[in-house]
Amino acid sequence: MSKDNVVSADKLVHVKREFGFPNDVLVNLVPKYPKYFKLVGSPGDGNSFLQLVSWDPRFAKSVMGIKIRPSLNWKLPAGFLIKKEMREWIIDWKERPYISPYDDASNLNQASLEMEKRTVGVFHELLSLSLYKRIPVPILGKFTEEYRFLNMFSSVFTRHSVSLKGGIKTTML
Repeated sequence: MSKDNVVSADKLVHVKREFGFPNDVLVNLVPKYPKYFKLVGSPGDGNSFLQLVSWDPRFAKSVMGIKIRPSLNWKLPAGFLIKKEMREWIIDWKERPYISPYDDASNLNQASLEMEKRTVGVFHELLSLSLYKRIPVPILGKFTEEYRFLNMFSSVFTRHSVSLKGGIKTTML
């Protein structure tokens, strides 16, 4: 899902709790799978990366892509009304083709609805891989470059599910 198949090792350590990684994920877990991963640089120096060495398309099955026609359904609270224009926008957005988070997105325009749909797909995939199915928005924001998120990626949350519990914006499945 990430650009150039690399993720900052320091950022990965920062989200270890969200994804259930052990404290020693880079030291003990990554070296056990040299066929798939390689640590480049020294963690803690700001220039270390976890690199995907071997791409296996069998593992690139997104949670949403398993369905024949994936949809991003949302349920509104009782008594919540949506303006007609917003309802039409939602229907149009949902009808756009699904773009797998594992597909190359380098040809997509950053400001396009297709890129927004892909961004939501990446968020959905990351959330489905997370331990508690929720991640604070600032943590997701740290991965803007790696996952080719929109420049204003937080605008996605104004139209899609977000919680403000405890004053922290959190996105959840």
